[in-house]
Amino acid sequence: ERARKAKPTPRRRSRITGVFHSPYLFISIKNPFTPATDSGTLISPILTMKGAIIQRYIIEREIPGAGALGEEDIANISKVSNGVLDAMHSEGAAIEWVESYAAGDKIYCIYDASSEEAIREHAARGGFPANSVVPISGVLNPGKGR
Repeated sequence: ERARKAKPTPRRRSRITGVFHSPYLFISIKNPFTPATDSGTLISPILTMKGAIIQRYIIEREIPGAGALGEEDIANISKVSNGVLDAMHSEGAAIEWVESYAAGDKIYCIYDASSEEAIREHAARGGFPANSVVPISGVLNPGKGR
């Protein structure tokens, strides 16, 4: 019976770069810009197609009544943001929305991007504020102290 060829390693398309990455293009590093695993070892693509380093940022947006926004308002804001991100991706920008939190009169957003300027451009195009844009320098969680 003929030996079967091993199936190739699955590849996935990166939204940031638009290129396919194999597991060999990912490296294991201690990196504060990506979520921590239980072991503290992080797997992260560190270069984009253009060779830009991706940094994780926290953005503070002052929006009166943000914590009381309804589901429809949240869906509309998300739709606008995603539309701007799609346009920026088609132009080659390296920016990705991770998640956001509404609290009081502010929204706190987590983004991965090649620069603060990309985040501010996204905010300007979307028509929402970016009162503070700060690179995240470390991740704290309960697992760090165990």
